[in-house]
Amino acid sequence: MTINGITYAVGNSHPYYQGQRVSNFLIQYINQDNVTGLSYIEYPLAMRNGTPRTLHVGDTVGYSCDNSTMMLTAINNGSAAFANLSSGAARGGCPI
Repeated sequence: MTINGITYAVGNSHPYYQGQRVSNFLIQYINQDNVTGLSYIEYPLAMRNGTPRTLHVGDTVGYSCDNSTMMLTAINNGSAAFANLSSGAARGGCPI
C-alpha cells in the first residue's frame, strides 16, 4: 500500500478498546462507523494536550519517521482493529 509516496507493508490487525492508546492516538469512544479520541503531537515538539480527531476505517495515526504508523482496519462490537504499517527503516529519523 502506498500513502503520500511511501510504500508500506500492512501487518496483522490487533484489537484496541476505549481508553487505550494507539501510537499517538488515545481512543475515547468506539462508535458504529468511527472512532473518536485525542491525537497527540509528538514531533517536532511534544504537546501535552491532544487534539480531537475522528477516525474512519482506512485512516492512519502515528508517524512514518519512527515507523509507528497504524491504520484503522475494522470496527467490531466495541473494539477497533488497527494494523501496523511498516515502511522499513525510518527515513532519516524524526525531527527534534
